[in-house]
Amino acid sequence: MRSVALLALPVLLIAVGCGPKTLVLPEDPVERAATCGVIEAATARDSSGDPVGKPLPLETQGRILHYALLAASAGKGYDASIAVAVVKQQTAMADRVTAGKWQALRAPCAAAFPAVAKTPTSLPGDAMTATLGCDELATFMRTALARQSYAFNDTLEDYRTLNRVLDQPSAVLFVRRGIMKLPARLAERNKALARIVKLGSPVPMLKLCTARYG
Repeated sequence: MRSVALLALPVLLIAVGCGPKTLVLPEDPVERAATCGVIEAATARDSSGDPVGKPLPLETQGRILHYALLAASAGKGYDASIAVAVVKQQTAMADRVTAGKWQALRAPCAAAFPAVAKTPTSLPGDAMTATLGCDELATFMRTALARQSYAFNDTLEDYRTLNRVLDQPSAVLFVRRGIMKLPARLAERNKALARIVKLGSPVPMLKLCTARYG
């Protein structure tokens, strides 16, 4: 197990006459993912009526963070620095995005990030991808939600337990496949995380991980 670090162009605004501003998804990948994360949060609050400041449900948090995971996994492997950038931008641009006609961005975000709407039904068939992917995803979610641990303490503790349980199977897989050096192991972990996040939403995925390994 290892820790996954978590912590451009501004979102485009097009004025329509003297009325409210209409938002357009940015072309920059980090800004695009961050914008859609903000839209996901705004949609959840709009639907529930919950005030800003109250923690959103865990599965909603997972969908919001999924945009950062997907942006960071666009290449051959997961890139933690991109996830960091997306999460920072989600916070920085929230007020700017929701000041415009943010509802119009729901469909473009769904088209740009279809994996967010997927509920995974099974883990990857490859043992390395499943084991390392579950381990890394649990670590990511624990890190990302650490400041809200008071709201999700039991679930985050389950993720911590999953990390501990997967330590030995991960080590065994590395030895069996002759992957002994740390950089190579980190690269395998990044590849596994990049693959697993494309299969569906993080929280349902971690339920599958816990059912198999927990």
